Amino acid sequence: MRKLLLIISILLSFNVVSAQQQKDTLSYSSLSKEQRLKWSDLEDKWTLDYFNNFLQKNKLKTSCARCNSIIFEALFIVIENGGVKVELISNKVCGKNFTKKQEAELKQLLQKIIFPAEFYNGNYLFKMGRTLKC
Repeated sequence: MRKLLLIISILLSFNVVSAQQQKDTLSYSSLSKEQRLKWSDLEDKWTLDYFNNFLQKNKLKTSCARCNSIIFEALFIVIENGGVKVELISNKVCGKNFTKKQEAELKQLLQKIIFPAEFYNGNYLFKMGRTLKC
């Protein structure tokens, strides 16, 4: 009986630790003003350095006549040293999904974003891409 109680208490302690390690996922609107400004700068720099080339390489263009949006939602899991894990939650290219190859390449490019200390130990869900108002 004691062994059973000991095993149960150990298992319960693991669940409590696991629950404490989970973090809330923040979206752009829930960031502080300073974080929003820093994220906007990071996104702009990433777009100029990587996303524009990605679009050109894959012959993806936005236009009111054919394709008014190339958008995706990315989850960034930022650890304490600034390292990042990226998951693509959703994506639409002219109403269709990215190919698997495009998705893999995009994830690699998103991992090049270097988050400042204000973002360490957090999970962030951001919508990114291009949308035209036609």
